[in-house]
Amino acid sequence: HCGVRSVPECPMCLHLCLKSFVLVGEGTYGRVAKCVQMADKKIVAIKMIKDRDQKDPFKNQELAALQKLKACNSSKYNIVEWYQAFTVCGHLCLEFEFLEKSLLDLLQERYYKPLSLKAVRPIVIQIALALSHLKSIGTIHADLKLDNVMLVNNPQEPYRVKLIDFGVACETSAAKVGSYIQTSPYRSPEIILGLPFTEAIDIWSLGCMAVSLYTGSLLYPGYSEYAILKYITETQGELPEQMLNYATAKRCDVLMFVEMVKHLLHLDPQKRMTPNQVLEHAFSKLSHLAWIRQSSSYVESCYEHINYLRTKKKETPGQSLNTSRTEIRCVFDLLLKTASSSQNALLFTECKIM
Repeated sequence: HCGVRSVPECPMCLHLCLKSFVLVGEGTYGRVAKCVQMADKKIVAIKMIKDRDQKDPFKNQELAALQKLKACNSSKYNIVEWYQAFTVCGHLCLEFEFLEKSLLDLLQERYYKPLSLKAVRPIVIQIALALSHLKSIGTIHADLKLDNVMLVNNPQEPYRVKLIDFGVACETSAAKVGSYIQTSPYRSPEIILGLPFTEAIDIWSLGCMAVSLYTGSLLYPGYSEYAILKYITETQGELPEQMLNYATAKRCDVLMFVEMVKHLLHLDPQKRMTPNQVLEHAFSKLSHLAWIRQSSSYVESCYEHINYLRTKKKETPGQSLNTSRTEIRCVFDLLLKTASSSQNALLFTECKIM
């Protein structure tokens, strides 16, 4: 069983169990309402998941994460308590304990006046305990930010907090390179660069969040990942060599791929590449990446996939052949920039993924 209770397919029937619907929040994947249970007058939070495309990688991901957390008694580790799931008119609804105010709400009420270190310390400790528990059960939250840390019983218990929103949480063992996760100001360098990642990305977010609480402003603001990365390198110096090698190799690979595609899509059939030219192209033979093979895990994984074709072995477990939408956009952007004519640019524009 998936653990989802079905409610009669009529919105009015929900009033038999709940009343006083007040919308208190809305995110990318759902809306949250404050409700009162008719049976015991208990206040709960109901999150109604928005309709998603069947191919959405995060479809049903939150429910799976919550079921795992509940089985591990995660509410004991400063993580929101989840009660049950049910459906209404085909919409998945998740019922939680009601927590009224987030750390972002707190800062906004204070007009972004910074918190003292005496207040920041217990918050950091509680979130670290929650992240320690998530690491022990092989789970990455992937969206830690001020909005997703709620105050509990405030002001009776000042700065007692709980972690919420597992909408993009994933198994550490299933972390996919190229995943578009984490909110921009809290996004770790490995996610920005499209590198392999672990639960360490949550620790990066915790650091950004702690600074925001202490200063009242974002540590790494920016309207683009380039701007954020620029702030990071300006304050902390150059990225580790292995990260730069991975990112450099990946960009070189994309550029070589674009160069090959331009020849594959040449408008003049006489100038279009032949099959043998495709096989001899640097992109196919990996000759453009040979120089960095010894110091780049990305290049090594590329060679492994080629060796798979040569030896007809199964794909190595844990390695993904999937391409993220961010990488696809990057390729089409490069095709547009390097198109040899306005006609080519028009053709690429029609195909561009938005």
